[in-house]
Amino acid sequence: MGQLQLSKRLKTRSYDNAIHRIYSISKRYGITRNRFIQYLYKFYEITNKYSVTPTFPVTAMVLARHSRIFRIFQDLGVKFAIHGYRHVDYSGFKLEDISRIIRKTVEIFQDKKIVAAGFRFPYLRWNKEFRDILEKEGLEWSSNETVCWKGLDNTSFMENDWKNFQKIMATYSSQEFNSVSLLPKIYGAIVELPVALPDDDILIDRLKIYKQEEIFNYWHKMFIDSHKENGYLNYQMHPERTLLFCDALESLLQEIKKESVWVVSLDAVSRWWKERSTTDVRVVPKTRDTTVTVSGSKRTNLFWGKDCLTCSDIDKGKGWKRTGASRWSITGKTIPLIAVPNKFQEGWRSFLTNLGYLYELNKNGKTYAYRFPEKIECTSENRIKLKQELAQYSLLRIGLWPEGYKSAVSISGDIDSINTWDFLERFCGKE
Repeated sequence: MGQLQLSKRLKTRSYDNAIHRIYSISKRYGITRNRFIQYLYKFYEITNKYSVTPTFPVTAMVLARHSRIFRIFQDLGVKFAIHGYRHVDYSGFKLEDISRIIRKTVEIFQDKKIVAAGFRFPYLRWNKEFRDILEKEGLEWSSNETVCWKGLDNTSFMENDWKNFQKIMATYSSQEFNSVSLLPKIYGAIVELPVALPDDDILIDRLKIYKQEEIFNYWHKMFIDSHKENGYLNYQMHPERTLLFCDALESLLQEIKKESVWVVSLDAVSRWWKERSTTDVRVVPKTRDTTVTVSGSKRTNLFWGKDCLTCSDIDKGKGWKRTGASRWSITGKTIPLIAVPNKFQEGWRSFLTNLGYLYELNKNGKTYAYRFPEKIECTSENRIKLKQELAQYSLLRIGLWPEGYKSAVSISGDIDSINTWDFLERFCGKE
């Protein structure tokens, strides 16, 4: 098993890059855990300075061996999640084996008194059927889907380095970085929190970007694009490289904190996305106006077109007014809902629900603000186009983020080794 895992990873690198990786591992990790503790504390020190709570998925084998370290950081407020038992590719494992391994990891975290609400598979390699097992074990979220920012240009890198980038990207089932793919999604009781790429592994080890100013520029451009689309940006930064990106991280947090951004742990985003889904909006059309009543989370914002109804009591002449604590009257000739056809694809239902748009089956004799196209495939391209189109209409929509924030950001980073021996044991032993 260990030789197979090692062989798989070597295929994602060129010969030169594999040698460089071995050399970098020998420098980053020490025989003892002291060097890594310094990295982890430096990471914590930067994020804590900006009141940011990072989330570190950790392999259970490493947690069991170094549990005291993780309890100390947990007491400091750091969040942890499960990262498998060992750092191996689980995507080809049988379901019964995955079920046993996940149960084992949950028990180790519980035994060591480390709170973990979520799961990220090593190498972001997984199978969608695994979600049912995570739900069965009482976990709340997974973070395995990836979205790749489109701002990397092959003309800026050496040919061999670009090939190493392409090799690792080929191992991910990555979606394009856009206004739709950036949002969390709910599958049953599990919230999926997508990971944004490129991460530090890609930028530093694959593309060999060593200037922290350049690393910052890439990550900051990712933030600008996500914030513009009201998205969720889940950065991945491995603590083993903290000293190689610490200045970039601090500069990034400085810029993020200047904007209306909800910067929180993966646990917080998962809880919010479920809380948001419980919001109930009742719409009653009348002769001259529409009465809208909201119940559920008090942190939810309700929008009518570009107006946030819950953020103000004054309509400023735009055709609405608050008539109660959670009730509004909207004046207009159309019902501020999306009318959908009887034959409506489930993919489109999930799409509209995730974006917060309110819809109902098309009823004859009623005038809606927007009528959903009769025949349109639920492709990625069509979802992006439709999201842009819907923004032009005066439609009721449940806000994406709580308390008036425009977008959301999380900082996460996987831990699979504390010292050199931990790293070597990734490729030996049993699950």
